[in-house]
Amino acid sequence: MIVGVDDVIVVGGGTAGCVVAARLSADPGRSVRLIEAGAAGVRHDLRSATSLAGSVPGHPATWSFPGHLTPDRPFTVPRGRILGGSSAVNGAYFTRGTPADYDDWAARGSPAWAYDRLLPYFRAMETDHDFAGRAHGDAGPMPVTRPSGDLLGPAPAAFLAACRALGHPDQPDRNGGGPPGAGPVPANTRDGERVSTAAAYLPADPAARPNLTVTTGTTVRRVVIERGRAVGVEAEAGGVRTVLRAGAVILCAGAVNTAHLLLLSGIGPAADLRRHGLPVVRDAPVGASFTDHPQLWLTYRTAAPVPVRPGMILTQTALDTPDAEYLSTGVPMAAALAPEPPARVADGVELALVIGLPRPESRGRLRLASADPDAPPRLDYGYLEPAADRTRLRAAVRHGREILATPPLRDHAGTVLAPGADATDRDLDAWIRANLQTAFHLSGTAPMGAADDPHAVTDQYGRVHGVAALRVADTSVIPVPMRRGPAATAVLIGERMASFAT
Repeated sequence: MIVGVDDVIVVGGGTAGCVVAARLSADPGRSVRLIEAGAAGVRHDLRSATSLAGSVPGHPATWSFPGHLTPDRPFTVPRGRILGGSSAVNGAYFTRGTPADYDDWAARGSPAWAYDRLLPYFRAMETDHDFAGRAHGDAGPMPVTRPSGDLLGPAPAAFLAACRALGHPDQPDRNGGGPPGAGPVPANTRDGERVSTAAAYLPADPAARPNLTVTTGTTVRRVVIERGRAVGVEAEAGGVRTVLRAGAVILCAGAVNTAHLLLLSGIGPAADLRRHGLPVVRDAPVGASFTDHPQLWLTYRTAAPVPVRPGMILTQTALDTPDAEYLSTGVPMAAALAPEPPARVADGVELALVIGLPRPESRGRLRLASADPDAPPRLDYGYLEPAADRTRLRAAVRHGREILATPPLRDHAGTVLAPGADATDRDLDAWIRANLQTAFHLSGTAPMGAADDPHAVTDQYGRVHGVAALRVADTSVIPVPMRRGPAATAVLIGERMASFAT
């Protein structure tokens, strides 16, 4: 069945997709259809900013993708499957990349993404309740707050004091574009609740914007391409398949699903497409070199009870260094995974110092497992293959131990569980390999770049090279690893790409 013709179809009502759909449909003369595989509304167990229940594989609001961090370490990768996407289920951390991150994009052939050119979009997307000035907005849809007072746990506060004792500078505003240091983590929260882009950008009353059609519970199986031009999508809902036609298609399904859709639509490495019996529309390096941040948790048992109050985010303070990011948790994971966090937990609970590796050298690969759209793609992260990454992780773990042993944090970190303070390089390598995780910051599956860049799938405006009327507007387009997580950057990408598509 073939249905209608919209001006634009936006595939994926996630972090970036809600932004794109809202900004484009602000023009009453343009008809926009937003298609989301998950449900609408906000589930009860996802309202609290403390709750990470939706990030657990198998949750109804989550996609669960099988992957391997290393050849012998399988891992399940959750991504948001609900209106609002991962911004509705993640840790609510709303940290921007550094100015150097975006200037790196500009230097690689995408000058529209230079930091100074992005500042108006950062301001437009946020209302920062703590900072003002050139770097911050005061009237945008996304609220930005930082933990303080009752929402700042004693261990994250002690972490900042320990960093200061070790000579690390203060960084009260991680989104201000200044030098790295230690400070509170910005969050997209309001009154203790996580604010997704669906809640922030989409009209609460659909009748207020009749030119925007939001279709949930519908899975897009492929982009329909005719004579080198995207003319719509094939979608499925309730077992019924429909071709929805449009003047243009914008993929905002996230770094995994957007790449998967491109491959299923015949856009990707030609040899792989032919191997699965798919026609080659465009030979392109889709999924050939994605990035993420390797992560490790230094867990410790607290020496005193830990207060947990509604609205506390899991990791509340952070230290940025050139070689590692350190995040201090203030909420036990057991409490974060509970639908109703307790008001107080007993002695001996586990908190953690979470270590991430910014700008890793490792690169992953996303490939088709089958031409069947219902079969998830294969994700091979390639972690720990570069020797430089292993060296940096060992050093980061050792410095993490040093932070935990520094007063006043030492008074909270009663018993550090592993690894030992006297661990050798060999011991650390074994511990790292056995405990390796990922930050769920997957990006770069359809990177932006010039038409003659052999690594680029899209241009700086999100247009897919070689295919007319098809764009990508999510973290798939990020061309190089970022120094920080991409949650706020995903919103920025939605804003910036919408400006190009108007």
